[in-house]
Amino acid sequence: MRLYILRLLIVCTLFLTQALDAEDHKKAGPVKIGDRYSFTSKILKEKQIYSVALPRSYFKAKNKGKRYPVLYILDGYKNTFHMVSGIVEKLSRANNSTSDVPELIIVALPSNNRFRDYTPTKLLKEHYGKNAPDWFDDTGGADKYLSMLEFELMPEIQQTFRTNGDDSLAGHSLGGLLALHDMLGGRPRFDRYIALDASWWYDNRLMERTASKLTFLGNSPIRLYMALAGSPDQNHTSSALDFDRVLKTKKLSNLTHTLQRFPSENHNSIDLQGYYNGLKWVFEGYGKEEQATR
Repeated sequence: MRLYILRLLIVCTLFLTQALDAEDHKKAGPVKIGDRYSFTSKILKEKQIYSVALPRSYFKAKNKGKRYPVLYILDGYKNTFHMVSGIVEKLSRANNSTSDVPELIIVALPSNNRFRDYTPTKLLKEHYGKNAPDWFDDTGGADKYLSMLEFELMPEIQQTFRTNGDDSLAGHSLGGLLALHDMLGGRPRFDRYIALDASWWYDNRLMERTASKLTFLGNSPIRLYMALAGSPDQNHTSSALDFDRVLKTKKLSNLTHTLQRFPSENHNSIDLQGYYNGLKWVFEGYGKEEQATR
């Protein structure tokens, strides 16, 4: 009988201990990265959704007058938004006063139709034979999408948040194509561009043909970082290298650019290293520039 009672006490003690442990491990609340917004674009005639992540220091009393550069991310779906905001958080805090990557306001935009929004020209199926994909039918809306950015979204970001006028655009694949198209369009809307494994091959190497005719790239300094993944598609690789070569021959005084190769990465895996290295490269010297203007 005593043994039974002793066992019962032990079991009750274990249950009580587990209950107390469960009490100690209550959910404390969500981990917040940013906020989601939406508006109806008059230019595109459809609803646009975007997410915003603000720097950790944004709400500190001592920084109430501080203004921040903005990074716009194309293909800004949830996983990309989380990834880039984490990279920026780490890089901007890692070295603090000596960091070349400042704290950034991050604006992530998932496109409703990336084949339409990120492509500069209309691709005609009859020019590409029977194997032309169906998404060719949607192509050619890049300029309207960029107008939406310039005249609807960017003014709203500037009015709502404390921005400093330094804007960057980053994209992968077709998103990288859109970034290059904006930069080469004669009136760049951004100061820094990141193009990760961009679709340099698009429309018979449209970007290379555009760059070869380029004579003016605006008056402001521009930094362009490009990343190239390993690929069995020789046309993809050669189109990237040829585009880089054309930019070098132009010797535009206000353009600083680089192409970094990642042969061990593929098209879908390059974005992690690309964003990490790209952000460090396009903001190289930013802290010194900022101090020089004070």
